[in-house]
Amino acid sequence: MPDALATAKSSGNDAVIVRVISLLALPLRVPSRLKQSLAWTADALARAERLGDPVQLFWALGWHASIAASAGDIDEMDRCLERNQLLADQVDQPGLKWMVSCELVARALLAGDVERAERLAAEAFDIGTNAGEPDASLYFNGQVLGICARRGTLGDIAELIAQTARENPGLPALVGNLARAYVQGGNIDDARRLLDEFACRDREYARPILERLAPWADQLSYIDIATEGPVSLYLGGLCAVLGRYGEAEAYFTRSADFCERAAARCFAAQTDLWWGTMLAERNAPGDVGRAGELLSRAHASAVAHGYGSIEHDAAEALRRL
Repeated sequence: MPDALATAKSSGNDAVIVRVISLLALPLRVPSRLKQSLAWTADALARAERLGDPVQLFWALGWHASIAASAGDIDEMDRCLERNQLLADQVDQPGLKWMVSCELVARALLAGDVERAERLAAEAFDIGTNAGEPDASLYFNGQVLGICARRGTLGDIAELIAQTARENPGLPALVGNLARAYVQGGNIDDARRLLDEFACRDREYARPILERLAPWADQLSYIDIATEGPVSLYLGGLCAVLGRYGEAEAYFTRSADFCERAAARCFAAQTDLWWGTMLAERNAPGDVGRAGELLSRAHASAVAHGYGSIEHDAAEALRRL
């Protein structure tokens, strides 16, 4: 337990304890501490309920919602977000309304509702800008990345992402988004160059990444402004790259189960796409038929919900099949 939290708890003051846990929630938000963070934020929420301070309760609910999402407890996240919307209206502070609006954008992205996410992102940006929130533009840009990634239009804003990455060298995730933008725009050589630089020119990228991510297979990659889906989805993709097809299928099964529980349409379609592609590559008895079913389902979902990149890739995979 961090010294700050131990000191706060020794005071016996619920207001202090809730405040400290809220301050610690972000820096301690790493996969290896997820269970601890979940317990701490649940404790903070229970204490905030007793306090009766709506602002303290708002932050306790927000952090617990976010950590619960990472743990895959989508029902708990939704309960907390619903209460936070009511509290934001009750307290009527622009900063709280901006924050809950950003949380709703991430929730819409998790659901794969691109149009709702785009509408909410614009509303959140207006609220944040009018409230003088210094991170309003940064959050909005992150939300736009998530929206464009689902629509398959990241290539259209590749130069903007490149500029943002240059201006924020301390955010390596931007480099990953830039590589993804290059891929969606058909600029494979530049994407490979970035990957070379990031991986210190180690050509076998998949294995070390797989080893690092494997312990967190049941977690959801989620922050308060965006989500990249279940970790099991990416583990399945990495195993497929390495030709470890049995493991890939097990991870894709876990990803599909999670997406069904969470009603995460876009990530369900992505799972079907990568799973179907893997089966076509393995080409064991019965694989081609199953691959066709999965790829067709991915394509249909992508067409229905506007997931441009998945639609394109699924159509290409079906053509090859």
